[in-house]
Amino acid sequence: MRWFRRHRGSRAEDLAADKIRDLRDIQGWKGTWNSSDYMRGLYNGLELALSVLEGERAPQFKDAPAAQGEEKG
Repeated sequence: MRWFRRHRGSRAEDLAADKIRDLRDIQGWKGTWNSSDYMRGLYNGLELALSVLEGERAPQFKDAPAAQGEEKG
C-alpha cells in the first residue's frame, strides 16, 4: 500500500484501477455476481478495491438478490 501512496495518481495506479474496473464490470454482469454468495463477494471486493484506488467515492456494493416470491426492501 505504501507504494500506491507514494505514486498516487501515477500511470501505474491508473493502469491498476483500469484493470480492476474491467474485472469488476465483468463480475457485475447479471448471471455472474448473483449466481452465488461467493461471486457476489468477489464483485463487492473488486468494488471496494476500486473505490480505494479512486479515492473520493464510497463503494456501491451489491446486495443479495431477493429469493423468488420475496420482495426486496
